[in-house]
Amino acid sequence: MVRGDKQVIRFLGVQTEKPFAVDGVVHDALGNPVSGVAITFEQTDNGSKSTVVTGPDGRFVRSNLSGVLKVTPQKTHWTFEPPYATVYEDTSLYFKGVQTTYTVSGYVEDEQGQPIERAVVTFVDSLNQVSTVLTNANGSL
Repeated sequence: MVRGDKQVIRFLGVQTEKPFAVDGVVHDALGNPVSGVAITFEQTDNGSKSTVVTGPDGRFVRSNLSGVLKVTPQKTHWTFEPPYATVYEDTSLYFKGVQTTYTVSGYVEDEQGQPIERAVVTFVDSLNQVSTVLTNANGSL
């Protein structure tokens, strides 16, 4: 409590946490950079998030961070190792990405159950990328 008319009160602000930066790179299993990976920084205490995206060189950087953050890479049809990292100070991260692949097998036959050789089978994925294969003499893919 302050009384009187000639009191001077001074306040001193002190920064309790030093801002820090996180940089890193995302490569595939062969060491090639992976672009277009969303790197999400999530505050562990309140859940607030911010995101940066890797460039053509697979690199990312985010500065002026504080607190404890969960850093998570995400890209459709990819998994990452490690799946996330926890940071609280200047840190350089490395994530290895593996593209999700699928195997399709089967055979093509006519109405009489006979195999059809050289039948064209076309696959379209969720990104509208098209792949085409021909069946062998047994009608198999």
